[in-house]
Parts: sequence; structure tokens; C-alpha cells
Amino acid sequence: MSRVILKVAENLAHAAVRIQYSNTDFRLDLNSKLSHYYSPADKLMFLNHLITLVQKRYDEHHPNCSNPEKCHTDIMCEKVLYFANQEIEQVKKLTENEGVQRVFGTYIGSLSINGSNSVLNFGEIRDSIITNTQQLESEGATNVSASILELSKAIEEAVEIEYHDKNEYLDNLKFLSEQALIAKEERVNLSVIKRLLKGMFDGLSAVSSVSTIAGMTLKDISDYFLIAN
Repeated sequence: MSRVILKVAENLAHAAVRIQYSNTDFRLDLNSKLSHYYSPADKLMFLNHLITLVQKRYDEHHPNCSNPEKCHTDIMCEKVLYFANQEIEQVKKLTENEGVQRVFGTYIGSLSINGSNSVLNFGEIRDSIITNTQQLESEGATNVSASILELSKAIEEAVEIEYHDKNEYLDNLKFLSEQALIAKEERVNLSVIKRLLKGMFDGLSAVSSVSTIAGMTLKDISDYFLIAN
């Protein structure tokens, strides 16, 4: 294992529990570190080591934390774990896409935005959300299934939402649909889901075209995680 990669991961893990990172600032810092590694294996080495270190810190701190909802250490550990796991999924998807590209000469399901280098995988995220909500419906969770699907469509069609924000909202819904499918005891910490739902509500309530639908659907989604299950 590369000591250079492991050291950078250690530095970020230590910084993350000391600095009051916003979601955006942490993601920018994380992506900046990842941009130095061209190999998916190096990216995964970095992310897995980061997760191991932060998870250890969280496991040591959380059981004795007197106020986990407001504790900086708890919040930052959960934030790092959430975004680092998202990046692992993204690296895996990119690796799969590279295999597809070698066979077909193009990325399937990707949509280029305004001719820039940014790629927004609406098709890929949408397909995952549809698949997950169909499975939820087949398992009897019709209310949360319909709410996730309805909100995802509203977000995708909302012209007021910037494309990078739209992608993040949809990715968050995909994550929630994945969490809804697994047993309660196997899900991420409930405080992570609460914080994610609150962030989506705060952001979407300011968008006039989706504020009403967001309020109703996010309540249904919250009830599923906090009450129904």
C-alpha cells in the first residue's frame, strides 16, 4: 500500500474532526484530494483508509457523546462517512462505465450539460431510483415508494434548480431509496438520515416550483424512516 496515499487520508481524517466543514467545503476538499489519483485502485485505497480512520474515531466517541445531535465530532464523522461512501460508489460506477466504453465507445446513460466537461448522470440515477421504488412498492411500501418517485421527477423537471444541485438532490434520493430497501438494523446511523432529510427540506422549500411537493413527500419519507420502520 502506498504510504503517500495513506498519509493524505490520515491528514484529511484528522482535519475533518477539527474543522467546521460545510458539506460543500468538505466535498470540494475530498474531491481535490481524489483528483491526484488516476487509478481507481488508488482512489479506493484512499477512501477506504479515510473511512476506517473516521469510523474508528466515531465508534470511540459516539457511545459517550452527551449531545450527538449538536456535537461537532459526531456530525463531522457522519458527514465524512456519508460522502466518502458516496465517492466509493462513484468510483465503482466509473470503473464499470470504462468497461462499457471500451466495448461500445461511449458512456451509456450520461448527459453532457451545456457542452462543458461536467457530466450529469440523470439517466443512471433515475433508473436506480425507479428500480428501487418498484421494489419498495412490491414489498408493500407504496407510500414511500410513490413519494420518492414523485419528488425525483419534480426535482428533475425544476428549471430553477442548478444542475449540480439537482444532481446532488437526486443522488440523495437514490441513497434514501437504497436505505429504505434494507433492514433497519443494517442502515446508516439514523442521525445521518435525519440530517440528510433536513438538508433536502431546507434547500427545496426555497424552490417555489417544488416546495409544496417537497414538503409532502419528504414528510412521507421521514415517517417511513422515523415512524413506520
